[in-house]
Amino acid sequence: MARRGLLITAAGDYVNDDGVPSHWTLDFIDKADADAVLLVEIDSWGKVTGTREVTGSGVSSFVGATTASIPYGIIDSDNAAGIGKAALAAKFDLTKTKDPRLGINNSGVDGGGPYWTYTLFHNSTATYISAQIDALTGAVKKVG
Repeated sequence: MARRGLLITAAGDYVNDDGVPSHWTLDFIDKADADAVLLVEIDSWGKVTGTREVTGSGVSSFVGATTASIPYGIIDSDNAAGIGKAALAAKFDLTKTKDPRLGINNSGVDGGGPYWTYTLFHNSTATYISAQIDALTGAVKKVG
């Protein structure tokens, strides 16, 4: 029987207007009480470009008491990017931003989520701005 991994987080950099990043980094565990994390890198065409397994004390930097898998039925990354970009555009001048990023995870603080987070670097303030989106409903939770 093939092993199935539980996705716990995914992140993509340089997201285009269609919500497609230059690459994805996906983190998987094989059980709730994980003793290993599999990191998988995938290019924008869906080809696996690298894998790495973290074991031992390194696992604690990926897995904690509130770690949960990402459920099925979440909104697509392209929808999340569109929602996040629109939410940020309502508050910020996006012509002064760069480096769009998109990620999905559950809250490491309270275990809430899953949340998509759309992030941009704001050139004028030299800070990152982001929109947090409920990955199941598409509702914007936080902007700033």
